[in-house]
Amino acid sequence: MSDSVQLTQPLESERIVWLYRLEDGSLRLSEGDVRHLAAGERNAGPWLTIPPESVDRLAFALLVDRYRGCAGTVKDVRRLLCSEDIAHIFEQGP
Repeated sequence: MSDSVQLTQPLESERIVWLYRLEDGSLRLSEGDVRHLAAGERNAGPWLTIPPESVDRLAFALLVDRYRGCAGTVKDVRRLLCSEDIAHIFEQGP
């Protein structure tokens, strides 16, 4: 696995959610109950894998969901791309 981030903290919830970006470009979300994970159970909850060929559609859907009706979207998305060192092309209009 190339990247991972814990999306929830045990103090916030009894569930821990992880997001992984796998080497093949797919994404995986996994969820586990804190009590089961503390007991050493590896498969303590459900997981969901988004194959690499669907990641672009997911990104599109998430951008629509987050930014529909919002002014300043280009600036916000560009800031995110820059902070995460994600390649992009920005062109200033006339």
